[in-house]
Amino acid sequence: AQLSTETFFLSSDIAEKTSPGASLGRIEAEYTGASDLRFAIAGPGSENFQIDETGNITLEKELDYEKERTYNLFIFTFLGEKSITNKLDLNVIDVDEEPLVDVDIMTTSLNEDFETSKKIAEIEVLDPENNGIQISVTGIDSDKVSVSNSNEIILNKSLDFEQKEDLEFIVEVFDGKNTVKTPVRIQINNVNDLSASIDLDNSTLHEGKAVESTIGTIN
Repeated sequence: AQLSTETFFLSSDIAEKTSPGASLGRIEAEYTGASDLRFAIAGPGSENFQIDETGNITLEKELDYEKERTYNLFIFTFLGEKSITNKLDLNVIDVDEEPLVDVDIMTTSLNEDFETSKKIAEIEVLDPENNGIQISVTGIDSDKVSVSNSNEIILNKSLDFEQKEDLEFIVEVFDGKNTVKTPVRIQINNVNDLSASIDLDNSTLHEGKAVESTIGTIN
């Protein structure tokens, strides 16, 4: 039996977010004899790739540039007792991924007399590229809050239920390329801010006191 192979690859560079199942290339074999032709793929990380019975090579799992940047693989072609080994070197191309953002709100509602300079939320950010991030707040009530150096959202201005019944702003996280926006809405609870005092002219009334006469004042 005679056996020879030729490799055809779309590219040796693979973007890290390439979808599993994507075609990477193929092995074409020319052979004589009645033995069955078989293929195998091996090498560190070979579980991320697959070769079928016809020699087509596909991506089995999504790649991650931050974990592995190159794959040095071997493709084996078997025909009976004969075999041929082809070397396959692949490079993973970095894709700038959006940062993962979680805005943890302390409560879904605040009393309108909530103290300023206090924390109302925390921001957690995971940037896969670790390129550095910038956090800001925008939106309707962005002037009432700010972001501290420890990524806490602080209330800067007093709330007033009679003016606006909720606190609305957007947390924006920028990694140098991508911007992730997270809208935040916190209900404002009304607090009875009416107060009064009564000053009586005298704590004792005589039974002959004239009707509609003044007995005190309300302030």
